[in-house]
Amino acid sequence: MDIFMTITGWHWFGFALILFGLELFAPAAFFLWLGVAALFVAITTFALILLVPLQFVLFAILSLVVMWGGRRFYNQASGCQKSNHLNQRGLEMVGLVLTLERPIINGQSRITIGDSTWKILGADAAAGTEVKVTAVRGNALVVEALSHPLE
Repeated sequence: MDIFMTITGWHWFGFALILFGLELFAPAAFFLWLGVAALFVAITTFALILLVPLQFVLFAILSLVVMWGGRRFYNQASGCQKSNHLNQRGLEMVGLVLTLERPIINGQSRITIGDSTWKILGADAAAGTEVKVTAVRGNALVVEALSHPLE
């Protein structure tokens, strides 16, 4: 029982190192944020004399704050945006402006986006015309012309 009454900053520092080590085996940076919170508690415990229950409360609060802040920072820094179009990649293309590589003839053509080739539907247009993806119909992208072809 005496050991729980004397938790020092070194204990929290060791716990942070264990959490950082666990991060190597677990995806999604979960243990990383907990390790950062434990490190903050270690630093605080070195600087101030805190009762053990207060240390655990501080760790719980810091864990939530650091996880929330870390996720938010990571998503902004990496440009990750949550998509509501899981397994519907075509819907992510809506609003994209492209230049036709091949003409649209009889309302149909194909276009390369990244490493994929997509069927496109729209009014007849010459190669070089800028088009905007306005909708998805099945596996085809529906486009409308924005400009005349470059000559």
